[in-house]
Amino acid sequence: MKLVFALVLAVLPCVALAGAPENGIKSKERRDDWRTATLPSLNVLDYGAKADGTTDDTSAIQRTLDEASKKGGMRVSVPPGRYLIKSHLDIPVAVTLMGPADAPPRGMTNDKHEPTGAVLLAVEGKGDENGAPFITLHTDSHLHGVIVFYPDQKVDDLQPYPWTVRGIGDNCTITACLLVNPWQAVDFGTHPAGRHYINGLYAHALKTGLFVDQCFDVGRVENVHFWPFWQDNKKLEEWTSKNGTAFRIGRTDWEYMNNCFCIFYSAGFHFVANKQHGPGNAVLTQCGSDVGPLFQTPEEVARQAIENFVDLVETLMRPLPLPPEGKSSFKQPSSS
Repeated sequence: MKLVFALVLAVLPCVALAGAPENGIKSKERRDDWRTATLPSLNVLDYGAKADGTTDDTSAIQRTLDEASKKGGMRVSVPPGRYLIKSHLDIPVAVTLMGPADAPPRGMTNDKHEPTGAVLLAVEGKGDENGAPFITLHTDSHLHGVIVFYPDQKVDDLQPYPWTVRGIGDNCTITACLLVNPWQAVDFGTHPAGRHYINGLYAHALKTGLFVDQCFDVGRVENVHFWPFWQDNKKLEEWTSKNGTAFRIGRTDWEYMNNCFCIFYSAGFHFVANKQHGPGNAVLTQCGSDVGPLFQTPEEVARQAIENFVDLVETLMRPLPLPPEGKSSFKQPSSS
């Protein structure tokens, strides 16, 4: 019985690909041929996106996402270009919004020092950190290979913006993305988002990098790098060192974190308790925080949580603050 089941799994993908429809695409110039041979997808250019940095591409991209949802969940391809998004995007259940990068883009710029690749230009919500997120993920949806840039954010006049990415539902995934200058990068805590997965997220988050809470099944986060990807600017370093938090971890029924790093933040790893559901558990391996007042702040954690820290690297070897007595069985990890 097990053998038969394995064979069925092996055959089904071949059948699906062989019978994949052409989706009626008639674009004269396809910029994603390198993917469509093996990964059936819809191209945002075929649904009206201009990718010129001045035309509002919100409706065209959302229309493509909605069409992918109607087809049962597909990939939506975003070829290289600059896509102005004047409002926000909603990635439906089981849909992937996919740029060309398979690893986080790291500093590719044009002659104006603007990021290049599949760049989504976010402009909505300036001055309102509680507004609608720029991108909302839902159950089984996936953001991959894109760059998000806030062109109206200025070093000399930093302004709040809503979350760049918010997850609502289980199995939300982010891979191989660069968020150049978000005020708040990723929110997997305002709404339950269990079994989330992040791998290859780079960002120069100004106020908050990653917020995790209400995760009632294991979340996994790896290869996250919060670093000055926007500008290596002394003023920005001082601001985030005073006001920024890289990782804020609340209630999570295990959060497995590996190879996560941040620099120039007031708090590298901040552990808090959810008011209704209490504290969570975290296992961190090969994680580090550099050049900031606090490596990590265990405000409140479950008893079995902090004692599972392994191979933490605190490059300046500052002492770690301890939670109140009785809050956890915290063991001071060795620095290296």
